[in-house]
Amino acid sequence: MNDFETLLERLLAGAATEADRTALDTILRTDEALRREYAAQMRLDALLVWRSGKMHSMAGSQDAAENRMIEFTMPRSAHSRRWLTMAAAFAVLCGVAALWQWKAAHARNDFTIVIERAEDARWSDGAAVKAGENLRRENLDLANGTVSFRTAAGAMVNVTAPARLRVVTPMLIRVLAGRVTADVPERAHGFAIETTQARIVDLGTRFGVEAAADGHTDVVVFEGKVDVTPADEPETKRLVQGEGVRLEKGQPAARVENVHTGAQPGDWSAKEGNGLIRRVHDSIGIGESAKFYEILPGAFKDGTRAYVDRTHEWRGIDANGLPKLLQGADLVRTFNDDKREPQMRITVELARPATLYIFINKTAPAWVERAGFTSTGMDIRLNESLARKPAGECGAGIERVFSVWKLGVTAPGSVVLGPAREGPTGAKAMYGIAATPLPAK
Repeated sequence: MNDFETLLERLLAGAATEADRTALDTILRTDEALRREYAAQMRLDALLVWRSGKMHSMAGSQDAAENRMIEFTMPRSAHSRRWLTMAAAFAVLCGVAALWQWKAAHARNDFTIVIERAEDARWSDGAAVKAGENLRRENLDLANGTVSFRTAAGAMVNVTAPARLRVVTPMLIRVLAGRVTADVPERAHGFAIETTQARIVDLGTRFGVEAAADGHTDVVVFEGKVDVTPADEPETKRLVQGEGVRLEKGQPAARVENVHTGAQPGDWSAKEGNGLIRRVHDSIGIGESAKFYEILPGAFKDGTRAYVDRTHEWRGIDANGLPKLLQGADLVRTFNDDKREPQMRITVELARPATLYIFINKTAPAWVERAGFTSTGMDIRLNESLARKPAGECGAGIERVFSVWKLGVTAPGSVVLGPAREGPTGAKAMYGIAATPLPAK
């Protein structure tokens, strides 16, 4: 589907934004063939509604119809006069019909979604969910598995069962219960998700929302940014990459401190994990930060993103990639912005005996050896370049070398880590954290 078709579809669905209308105006002012196509589509759209026999009078229909139509700013050439004459011929019909269709579509909540992926997925009625299906259903009640679908506006939505949601329009989904993740392309900016606790509006991003059984809502941003408006507060809060909040009726917004993520886009949870690293928390005061630690069980490999608030990547020191002892480790994505926090304390809670690793740029602070860490004699590197090179290839922009330190933790418990560098200047980059299970004796 090209840009013209996408914009026209959104206009007919009543989901066009002001930016969409401007873009469509620009296209139509410069393309005669598309102007004819637009006229034909609008006429057909209105006639189909008229023929449906469901028309009824509506107060203020003219004003509403004008909201549906584009106000073009074409020059008044002979050609444009022909266009305007043709448009005027069906404008009256379009006016009332367009308003009726816009309202009827929203009242029916009847917007097509395309199932892109389904894994062991079944609806609550027992029917299997099949990839490739085009569905026009108002309520989505997923009893089992995971489903990814694309709305008519272009937003990709991943749903993890059990979940109940409602497709209100191609640009709005209401989550009644469960966890969803939205990956929103540029053409669908403004896509929104609502729960009983908040309205979350995309500003170019990949973000997750969970409406929990106890009534709270968790919102986490993996890329880009969103605006969050709590249901019981007039103030909108801006969240950016690596930030998350928990919203609960009658309570101030709270920081989501940990997000456990898996291999699939919708595989995340803000609950305490059951993996090797149970939880990570820090000394940052309440209300001072909304950043979360992202915990990735078994996911450490060459090219893995290092921080929640940067796109930097961990790489091996040479073409052999990461040291074998780190491959497949549980990784914690920390905040690179914390590299200059002289009083930082990070606590890592381990569920089982483990080897805990930290990666330090340049000279290790004194607390590292005091805590019992020893050097492995191995190094890895941090690739900060915007132009990524293949795994194992060096020389891609800014790169920093990190020494790998380890600590054997023989029983479940907590390990407290200090700042990236002791002193007033701070470090050039925040340290990394990983863990592997200790072999059973």
